Order: sequence, then C-alpha cells, then structure tokens
Amino acid sequence: MEGRAYLEKLIADSLRTDRGQGLNLYELSGIAIGLVAAGKLDQAEADQLVADLKATLVSTGRLHVRTVGASAAGEIVVGRAEGESRPDWRSAMENPPPPFLRKVIALDGREHRIADRTLTLVSLEVWSTFVLLRVAFPGPADRREQTRWRGWDDVGTQYRGGGGTSSGARGWIFEQVTLHPAPTDEARLLTLAVEQDEDQVRLPIRLR
Repeated sequence: MEGRAYLEKLIADSLRTDRGQGLNLYELSGIAIGLVAAGKLDQAEADQLVADLKATLVSTGRLHVRTVGASAAGEIVVGRAEGESRPDWRSAMENPPPPFLRKVIALDGREHRIADRTLTLVSLEVWSTFVLLRVAFPGPADRREQTRWRGWDDVGTQYRGGGGTSSGARGWIFEQVTLHPAPTDEARLLTLAVEQDEDQVRLPIRLR
C-alpha cells in the first residue's frame, strides 16, 4: 500500500474508534512526517491529508482551532486553517460500522516475568478497529494489580490502551486488554509493552 492510502486508512480506522474521541492528531501528523522522510508520501499530500483531518475534526466539534496565541485545553494552534471536511471521515465517526473479527493468533502460553508474578500469553484477536489481548496470571481471584499497556508496530502505528476486564478462577487471573486502532495489512510485527510498579516487559507478536 502506498503512503497516501496507508495514511488515509489509518486515519479512518482511528476515527472509527470511540467516534474519534481517542484520536491523537499529533501522533498522526508524526506518522505523516515519517512517511515523507521515508519517501513513501509527497510533502504536499501529507500537508493536505493533515489539513483535511483538522477540517473534519473542526466540522464535527472534536477540535477547536485558533490561528494565534497560546494553546488551551482541547485546542491546537495552527498558523492557518486549510483543508476540507471529508464526508467519508465524518461518516467513520458518526456512523461507524460494527467491528468484525479478522483473525485470532494463538500465543501458546508464552511466559514473561513482570514484577513478582509470571504473565502467560494466551491469544491476540485482531478485529477491524482494535486488537484484544488475552493473558493470564497465577494468583487468587481477588488479587488485582494495575497493569498499563501500550504498543507499536513495524510500520509506525501507535496503539493505545482502551481498558480491559479481568476475572479469576481456580488459581488464575484472566485479563483481557483492548488496544486501538487495528493494525494495517502491512504490519508484520506488533510489540506490546506492559508496565507494573517499576517493571516493564516488551512482548513481540508476529502478525503475519
């Protein structure tokens, strides 16, 4: 996939997530810069896509733009407003289709030590707009440690933790972690980082 098509798909997928509320405009701008530096995207195309994204976010009330002055909460400062609101991106936010399951990757019980316990990887579900990681920890059902998750892949997509659930049974705690957005077709390696207390573990997962 060419740089423009890749960035357009990434933007659309991000807008479908929580109706665009979790979208990171600076992160997407950084990806555009990286594609230009790699020779995968023309600078003019990158500028236009970012400008169109800003215009779409402004038209839907998800971004407030000021042309001068210091930034305030919920605002981004730009030198000038350009771009047009994209109907397809508006539709992605306002009428997102229900997600569908693309594939399930078995992780075969791979174990990693973090803090004072062992994390067992069970599976990774790749959905159309997110990924769902299933892991297990040994311990009583009422034991709950707060773990923080984030991720990235080999084509530059950053994954944000969108919350999770846990349950316990027969000496195990089972945890489900949702991260957004979904990987693109070009992504081959997803790296997830989990943090607990002062410890961090990186978990590489091959997507293809």
